[in-house]
Amino acid sequence: MSCSSSEMDPDEMLVPLNVFDEPETFRPPPPPPTCRIYVREPSAVQGGEPAQLRLNLVGGHSLWAHHLWNAGLSMARYLDRHKSLVAGKTTLELGAAAGTPSLIAAINGAACTVITDYPDQPLLDNIEKNGDENAGEAKQAGRVHTVVSEMVVGEVHDCIAERCILIRRCFAV
Repeated sequence: MSCSSSEMDPDEMLVPLNVFDEPETFRPPPPPPTCRIYVREPSAVQGGEPAQLRLNLVGGHSLWAHHLWNAGLSMARYLDRHKSLVAGKTTLELGAAAGTPSLIAAINGAACTVITDYPDQPLLDNIEKNGDENAGEAKQAGRVHTVVSEMVVGEVHDCIAERCILIRRCFAV
């Protein structure tokens, strides 16, 4: 019995080692961004203020930032009904997603509104966009800030003061 060698192209002999690579079509594409309109109570709207907010939401996110949460809407309504709670004061929203309560606080005259979320660029870009579209005057006046930071309860003041010199005046002690 004799052994014969077959002539094979060396490229044909290679076994692909990318067994964990997924085809591009394996997972469905993320859903597109959405938009919701938040209509303020007519009695809360004062001259020159927006009667509604156009709230952009990310298309899909593991932290559920693609939802407009009832808690945020309830807090926004509460701040609209009790404007004196925020007028001339500093507000801080952690895990803001759309930032609805913060935007209402800024519209209602908060001296400084800090809006934060998980340091993921699509989330922060979305907050910036909502601030530009709904609280543009307050942003231009330097009263609305988006903070890119990992917030830990108890370290919020230090974190903001160290990383965002812009808003140090908001947290003067």
